[in-house]
Amino acid sequence: MLDASIIAKLIMREEDYRRAAEQIEAHGETMDLALIEVSNVILKYYKRGELSLQEARERFKELQELSKTLKILRSREFLEQAFETALERSDDLRLSIPRRFRYVNHGGCQTGGRGEAYGEAGNPNLTSIS
Repeated sequence: MLDASIIAKLIMREEDYRRAAEQIEAHGETMDLALIEVSNVILKYYKRGELSLQEARERFKELQELSKTLKILRSREFLEQAFETALERSDDLRLSIPRRFRYVNHGGCQTGGRGEAYGEAGNPNLTSIS
């Protein structure tokens, strides 16, 4: 599963965005909340004056088009299980999402962990996927 940071890297054309595009193509699914997070990134760039109003709208349209090519997973389907796992293990909620939905982050790493959840002793275990 793609972390919002990878999608933002592509949409905002940040350094190494071509690698982000490859990761998006290879791991084409993300949580619904990632679209909100990336939309907020676009807004931040606009508010800091790094994008014009027109550019911000264009980037948002690009995000919408990209989202049509992704499998979007609904966070509510995992929320209760993830919350309970996070409580038991003192993990970040995203690290407690069932293992079959691994996150791929902007560093090109995949989070993994023990059992059915991410993280070990509250810390993500990063393994290179490159």
